[in-house]
Amino acid sequence: MVEMDKNKKSVIVLVGSSAEKNSNTGKLCVTFLDELKKSAYSQGSLIQSEILYPSDWNIMPCRSCGTCFRKGFCPLDQKDGMAMLKNKIRKSDGIIFASPVYAAAVSGDMKILVDRLAGWLHTMPLIGKTAGVFSTADSNNGDAVTSYLNKMVGLMGASIVISQNVFIHFGTLLLKDDELLNSVLKEGAVKFWEGMGGKLEYNLEQEEYFHIQNLRFHKLLEIEQQYPGLSFGEKRIWEEQGYFKYNSLQEVIREKNI
Repeated sequence: MVEMDKNKKSVIVLVGSSAEKNSNTGKLCVTFLDELKKSAYSQGSLIQSEILYPSDWNIMPCRSCGTCFRKGFCPLDQKDGMAMLKNKIRKSDGIIFASPVYAAAVSGDMKILVDRLAGWLHTMPLIGKTAGVFSTADSNNGDAVTSYLNKMVGLMGASIVISQNVFIHFGTLLLKDDELLNSVLKEGAVKFWEGMGGKLEYNLEQEEYFHIQNLRFHKLLEIEQQYPGLSFGEKRIWEEQGYFKYNSLQEVIREKNI
């Protein structure tokens, strides 16, 4: 048991459904977590998981003030549950973003969450973390939701190892009767566990995006040096994360031994 505790990994699941625990999206995530825990246990390890629903987030909509981009922080974080939520995400080894399809897009709750994390799209604090993306739909546009979440979570720096849309059968998630879906979830759980163990997957878009952001922040650093007293919040965060000394995303992973 001591050895298992030593190898324990933490996973945060963010379910953007107003139906919360009764939602098909939530049930899908519970099933995936069960498979993930089985994969970990087979390797002598444990998964510590927490599923958070909109009522747990308790966050306000973005006010479009731009403070996160200019100064590197959100003034709303200390007024609602966002500071707590960000802290949980930062401390986790793995993150799952899951949303039902509402009007051909992510749910309003999920959109509010992504909007409040907009600053992370520039500073990429999730580099080295394993992520999964899920959507549930009655009939269509599931791919639109997973595509959107893949892009957002990917630009935040996470390694996305499973991205899956699930269609609902007459309003019911029939996981136990769907051998193909269960096979996909089991395979995804194995990849998720391997990702948290260091087997990360990044695509060319993420690599290019890291390069672009690195160039941008180097330019802002030059401007700060040219004009003493001028300070860019996002540049400061990039520097605090230690990204300036790396030339590529893969170099960050390799040299930090994430």
